Amino acid sequence: MPEATAGQEYPPYIYSYTAKATLSQAQQFYSRLASSLGIQNQPATGFAGTGSNANHSVDFFSYKLTIVLTSFDNDSGHVIVVISKTG
Repeated sequence: MPEATAGQEYPPYIYSYTAKATLSQAQQFYSRLASSLGIQNQPATGFAGTGSNANHSVDFFSYKLTIVLTSFDNDSGHVIVVISKTG
């Protein structure tokens, strides 16, 4: 995402970054790329926690790639993105 502010690689299969974006903006970004990334299914969504510790996630899956987007109620202007590919 162009809004990415920091990233970290965990070779050889995981890359993670933070972006100044809402969860909805990140979901829209990856939804536009889904077919080119081999993702055919609608993303899964969920939430956990309570109060300001609540987090919300959107997960994209394919047989080669998993993308997990997470935001927290106490910082909804940032999203954490974890991209994992299979070997």
